[in-house]
Amino acid sequence: MTFGAMLLHHRKSAGLSQEELSERSGVSVRAISDMERGRARSPQRRTTEALLDALGLDEQSREELRGLARKAPRHPVWSLPPYVADLVGRDAELTTITTTHDRLVVVHGAAGTGKTSLAVKAAHLLESRFPDGQLFIEVESDAPLERLLRDLGISAEHVPEDANGQTRLYRSLLAGKRLLLVLDGVSTEEEVRTLAADEPGCLTIVTSRRRLNACTRIRLGGLTEEAAVELLASIIGPQRVDADPQTARELVRLCGMSPLAVRIAGNRLASRPRWPVRHLVELIEERRLAALTAGDLDVRGAFEVSLAHLPETARLVFRRLGRLAGTRVTPELAAELAGIGVIEAQRALEDLADVGLLDADDAGYSLHGLVRAFADSLA
Repeated sequence: MTFGAMLLHHRKSAGLSQEELSERSGVSVRAISDMERGRARSPQRRTTEALLDALGLDEQSREELRGLARKAPRHPVWSLPPYVADLVGRDAELTTITTTHDRLVVVHGAAGTGKTSLAVKAAHLLESRFPDGQLFIEVESDAPLERLLRDLGISAEHVPEDANGQTRLYRSLLAGKRLLLVLDGVSTEEEVRTLAADEPGCLTIVTSRRRLNACTRIRLGGLTEEAAVELLASIIGPQRVDADPQTARELVRLCGMSPLAVRIAGNRLASRPRWPVRHLVELIEERRLAALTAGDLDVRGAFEVSLAHLPETARLVFRRLGRLAGTRVTPELAAELAGIGVIEAQRALEDLADVGLLDADDAGYSLHGLVRAFADSLA
């Protein structure tokens, strides 16, 4: 006999309707109905105990029902968005994620580099390894831990009000599960510690503009020129690219090989089939970031979000970088441009590099084309 069938038997033996059992136990009528019909996932221990108390069962019947609850089939939880079909140039990164034995992978990089697209595609590829489910959480949204609890089957009335209670319940729900979790848009190490599914058999993929700690950490930059042209062709059609391959390469270079910028450029061309590729190149050369908008996609807006989360000194230094004659900057030059000390400038440049607005190397820091255009507009 199944848990649902035994629950139905005991409820009727006690002469209770579903509404009456709901009132006594605090478990919703809908949940009771779904359990009795076998349509709900295996009940949580707290739910099982509430039903046992409400039914007034003897100890033998309690143990029997507890055993059936533990054996009830688990229905996987799933909230992944669809993956981007034309993800290109990220095969090595996908392999790293899908073959890792670590419990945490951090994908970090500048806005518009395709961090979320990579994480979601990897999660889809790993679906068979995580039979208890795959969850996607936007960390910047309200109450991400409460969202996780609801996705794991906890009704709103059973979510603890305090953060410590929520965390303890979350950890108890993860125990023994093989679950994949994508945490999108993480800003701090604390968010990782609170939300990551750090249990044997689980994997958490984090996306962040910042370089957060992890054994497996993947930095996303721009695409190669070849991959960027391939992405453009997937959007506007290979015929338009083949008709003028040199201009297509010029277009993706103007886009800084940024997946977001190339996708926006492709969408603009796709919605204007009579435009030659050369026409958009000329628009971008004239208008720069203002030409790279399409629908709700906006390169400038993505950069503004990255900058807005930084300390005021980092924002000041970035605005002053628009005065650079070239594309490279040292702490000493940044200090002179911003009128601050060298140590402060060094810290600001590191903050900017952390969110991908600067590229760091042994010789200092540099700005790629679109970021430079953004800095110019703020100078």
